This record gives sequence, structure tokens and C-alpha cells, in this order.
Amino acid sequence: MELLAGVINGQALADFKAGESVVIMGDGPAGVLHARLAAAADAGPIYLADISSVRLQQTRVLLAGDPGEVLDGDGTTFREQLMERPDGYGCNQAMVACGAPAAQELAMPLIDKAGV
Repeated sequence: MELLAGVINGQALADFKAGESVVIMGDGPAGVLHARLAAAADAGPIYLADISSVRLQQTRVLLAGDPGEVLDGDGTTFREQLMERPDGYGCNQAMVACGAPAAQELAMPLIDKAGV
């Protein structure tokens, strides 16, 4: 329950709007909860990014049929993968759902110029 409460609080602070794109760094339990709650708020597209190929495989299974796309790699290609998308600008918001300090640094270039 505490994890879910923290995710709900983070979502409230982020104030997702319908149609806003979001990238979530970390596809563990908190990241998956963030993706599901962002989808419930009609945010989208939603991207989950992680460097663990094993966890990404599990995330693909968990999110099958849900809005959301997985960004795979060592972190250096996340921005390139986002730029290949139709709008090619980056995301409106970024959520860091893991404890790795590098994830915060990797999240910043994924945000559009007007993003938060």
C-alpha cells in the first residue's frame, strides 16, 4: 500500500493532463504503477525506460494491451528512440521511478523544451 500511496502522490504532484506524453524511468513495480495511473488519467503516449533487459521483458508482458511502450537500452539511446516517434520532440513529463541517480540525469534530455 505504501508504494501505491507514493505513486498516487507523485501523480497528483505531476498533474498529468489528457494527451500529455510521459516517460517513466524504471520499469519496476513503481514504474508500472505510474504507467497504469498515467493511462487512467488519459496521458499518452506513455513510455517506460529501463536498462535491464530481463525486467523489460516482464514489463512487456505486464503491459500487454495497455497504452505504453518500452524503451530498451543502456540509457544512451533513450533520446534517439523518442526522436524516432511521430512527433519527434520528447515528452511533456518525466517520472523517475527508481533509485539510480543516473536515471535522473538520463530523464532530463527526454523532456520537450516546454516539459517538466
